[in-house]
Amino acid sequence: MNDFQATKSTSFHSMALNIIYVLILIVCHFIFPYIHELVFSFFNGLFLILSMTLFFYLNAVLRTSSISRLSYFSIFFRLILAIICFSFSMIFIAFITNTTEILKREEFLIFLFYVWLLCLLAMMLTKYFYSLIKPTEKPNIVLLTDASINVDPKKIGFLPSNKNFTKQFQLSETDALIDYAVDNGVEGVYISLNASI
Repeated sequence: MNDFQATKSTSFHSMALNIIYVLILIVCHFIFPYIHELVFSFFNGLFLILSMTLFFYLNAVLRTSSISRLSYFSIFFRLILAIICFSFSMIFIAFITNTTEILKREEFLIFLFYVWLLCLLAMMLTKYFYSLIKPTEKPNIVLLTDASINVDPKKIGFLPSNKNFTKQFQLSETDALIDYAVDNGVEGVYISLNASI
């Protein structure tokens, strides 16, 4: 697919948040160990490396760090999906390596819950602070009209995406509209004219 998001460059805050997710995983791995004590020292490093790799990959694929593009609601469920995929992946690895008996079920569920909870908290805080410092977007959709007052886009049959804004120009301001479009990278121009004669 030509518009596949992975082809786009990863922003700094997205990479930083993915790293924070992995750091949370590492901390929880030691605070809430889910490997049996008798084999902890032998398998702990292996499971930690596998879980770090899987968790980073799943969060990258599911774009759980795309705080500038996705809503809280969307990232919330993407994080849940990442945790579910991660847990099944770890169980599958343990199954094919015949090491399922070294995993403590209750501790593993507690570990997964706290990883999800702390990642969710990190995402919400990051998204909140990003919304405070991100630059204000300039209008990139223009309305050309002959009306003497500001026109409500809802009343004339179109409403731009919530990521866009509308700036209004009068018919007599065509030159100003062209200059604005050139300087600000206008995506489109909507025209609303009075059809009455």
